[in-house]
Amino acid sequence: MKHLKQWLTLAAAAALALGLLTGCDWFGTEQPSDSVPPSSSQGQDNNATPPPTQPSLDNVTAEVDGREYTVGQSFDPASLTVTLHFDDGTETEINGNQLTGLSWAPETFEDKDIGENTTVTLTYEDLTAEVTVTVKPGPASPGYVSDGNYSIDEQGNYTVESAVGLEAWATAVRGGKAAIDCTLTSDITLTGDWTAVGYYPTEYVGTFDGQGHSIQGLQVTTNDPDGASAALFHTIAAGGTVKNLQLVDVDLEVQSNGVAGGIAANNYGSITACSVTGTISAANGAAGGIATNNNGSGTITGCWFSGTVQGDQNNGSGGIVCYNLGKVNACYWDGTADKGIGENQFGGSGTVTKVDGQTVTWQSAAQGMNAALGSSGYQWSSTGGLPTLTSGASGSSLLRGLDTLTGLFS
Repeated sequence: MKHLKQWLTLAAAAALALGLLTGCDWFGTEQPSDSVPPSSSQGQDNNATPPPTQPSLDNVTAEVDGREYTVGQSFDPASLTVTLHFDDGTETEINGNQLTGLSWAPETFEDKDIGENTTVTLTYEDLTAEVTVTVKPGPASPGYVSDGNYSIDEQGNYTVESAVGLEAWATAVRGGKAAIDCTLTSDITLTGDWTAVGYYPTEYVGTFDGQGHSIQGLQVTTNDPDGASAALFHTIAAGGTVKNLQLVDVDLEVQSNGVAGGIAANNYGSITACSVTGTISAANGAAGGIATNNNGSGTITGCWFSGTVQGDQNNGSGGIVCYNLGKVNACYWDGTADKGIGENQFGGSGTVTKVDGQTVTWQSAAQGMNAALGSSGYQWSSTGGLPTLTSGASGSSLLRGLDTLTGLFS
């Protein structure tokens, strides 16, 4: 009996061990197995409410605060109030500067954008919206008006009232707009050093009309071993015109290499009814009162110079022009220059006269210049001192009056 109990005990232990290994319950109870995954519904509430779906962006609209822009400025997204419209009917407003991913076009306004209803297109997550803004001409745009300084017409030509306006025009020419015109409406005083207008490749081909006004204090000092010009214009190209302009008290000095000339270093166009007073010098080059070089197609008519003009020994100087390959007509000078034309070259010709105060006076010089200029444009007037410009009609009337007075007292 004792042995039977021991045998049953061993059999039960063996059955239990076998059940654990095979997953079978030898005693009527199923044992779990690690290899069988739990039911997918285990631990879940089949009656729970699913989480709500997020609304989708359906549309974008925007409003702008009405600010104005000028050409060259960039659009400011801070001016926008953007409304995001969702498909569940909700809306969210946000400032354009705070909306990450918002883009717009144009980013920077150009001349073509000028107007009161310029469209700016906004893009956000493949949706677009439009707003309109006012874009005004910029400092170099057609139609620009700068209070008390200058204005620009639709063709890009400048009307200049001040030194600020003159520099704005010069900057435009230096930047490649070599054909734009400039018309002065008042006398101008310059301060600081001037950089000559019309260097290659923007030789000046427009019309500069002083309308009888003066530019005072033109100062250029160069010290460039490679050569630089001291003048109002470096080159007036064929087709370019400078007229009816008085340069007063110029100080033009080339300390190294280069040339100096009052109106221009090189003239291929026309210089008419212009005058220069002051000091012009070139340490290692030529110098001329009105122009340094008057080239083959160049003409200088009815102009005068008064002051000091000095070139180096090899090149020399001229009261009106140093080297003349073109035509000079009815021009006068006084001062230090021995000759009005330093040298005629390659068919250059001209009539220039020195004012000595006795046989030739500035009054008679004005009459001589006016005869060449005609009565349609500006003319010179003088009561004995340096001539000044007046419009054609008034100048002719004044000269007739002076002639009458001279006859009465002669």
